Amino acid sequence: MAQLALKLAENTKNQAALAQAFNILGVLARRQRHPAQAIQHLTKSLEMAETMPDPGVRVAALNNLADLFHAAGQKTYAMEELKKAVVIFAEIGVETGSMKSEIWMLTEW
Repeated sequence: MAQLALKLAENTKNQAALAQAFNILGVLARRQRHPAQAIQHLTKSLEMAETMPDPGVRVAALNNLADLFHAAGQKTYAMEELKKAVVIFAEIGVETGSMKSEIWMLTEW
């Protein structure tokens, strides 16, 4: 279903849908213990999200990359990605006046 979502997003050329599809594919690849594929998908999600006005998608990709690096024992890289996500997360609360804490519920560590 995630692959279908990606194909549909590619057909519509919707940046937000593409970023989310790659994010989900990254999460699934991580769960299936395919770290290289997960990094590839999450990096692609982050690339798509960089040009979007909604920072929430960027935060999700950074958070998932941090989770992946943490699980791989690469704590330095994990902290770098997590710090980037925290900065953006703080900006979300400032811009909208409300914190979107649900994005942090995705983490396993």
